[in-house]
Amino acid sequence: MKIFIIALYERLLHRSAGEYISAWFVFLFTFSFAALGGVIWEIYEFSSDQLFGMTLQGGGNKDTMIDLIADTLGGLLIGAWAGWRTKIKRSN
Repeated sequence: MKIFIIALYERLLHRSAGEYISAWFVFLFTFSFAALGGVIWEIYEFSSDQLFGMTLQGGGNKDTMIDLIADTLGGLLIGAWAGWRTKIKRSN
């Protein structure tokens, strides 16, 4: 999912705008999108369990929190990598 975010960002970015985009903006965009994706997924799991009697949240609150923490850490890691990559590209 996180790599998809970077690919989407690069696809939508105007080629000449890349020179002016801050590495912090790239980090924040990637991190925020990853966290939002995790939250939307957890809403889907909760809604499916409540509306259709499914058991997607097998571990309850613990499962939800582990998933959200993993999403946040993954977003931080990929966001830092994307920001670093942007900074390197701008310095060349």
